[in-house]
Amino acid sequence: MPAADLDFALVEFKERTKQIRHIMALVESAGHSSATLTTPRVGINLSEVAASTSNTANSMSLIFLASAFEEFVREQAIQCGNQLAENYAEMPTKSKNTIRDSYWSVSRDRFKFTRSILLKNTPDPLLLARVKLALSAMQGFVIDDDASKLDSQAFGHHSNNFRPAIVVEIFGRFAIRGLMDQLGENTRLKNYFGVSTKKECSEKLIAKWNEFYDRRNETVHSLSGKTGFAVDAIISYIELFELTAEALRAVLAKTLKSWS
Repeated sequence: MPAADLDFALVEFKERTKQIRHIMALVESAGHSSATLTTPRVGINLSEVAASTSNTANSMSLIFLASAFEEFVREQAIQCGNQLAENYAEMPTKSKNTIRDSYWSVSRDRFKFTRSILLKNTPDPLLLARVKLALSAMQGFVIDDDASKLDSQAFGHHSNNFRPAIVVEIFGRFAIRGLMDQLGENTRLKNYFGVSTKKECSEKLIAKWNEFYDRRNETVHSLSGKTGFAVDAIISYIELFELTAEALRAVLAKTLKSWS
């Protein structure tokens, strides 16, 4: 099993946020000169590009930002799982027991939405293969305490939006404690919020992070071009999650180093 690569997911996340910025700015710019735009595509009149188009693009960007951030978190958890397999034997017994218990819980949760093994009244071979792999990993790691058998993909699984409490839970699977306090120590996040203490930064980060998911969920359930978010508002959220991703990567790197 390969060792952790915490940088790859961060680079990918920032590439996605760059594209979100480009899309919003492009649509915004097009709205100011829509009369000059042309396309050979049938049924599309670019002269109709207006504020409602920008509102729609910005709302879609909000949703995509959430998706990109959640993919980043999942990948970082998978990478931590890879490193765990390498260093598990030297970890304290209490931490090992906590991790095994968390792995058991999340593995059961992964089966929650698998109601049937049948596909058109026949056992689905692809599903059975995944179930076999998951059960084998549970047997090997949870029961036999053999970290070489764990499936690192399990650690990034969660069925809820990745609000602060959920991300804390995900990395708590590795016996990481005080995650939000550790993020609150980040200088660039303190500067973003205009505060100087870890406590203030952590509190404001949690509040802004939850605010973002409130906006994301409202948008998903009532997507409309009549109202929307300004480009600057979305960019502010992008900056928040870029800084949070950088801070999380630093916390995880420090944690993984302590395992060796």
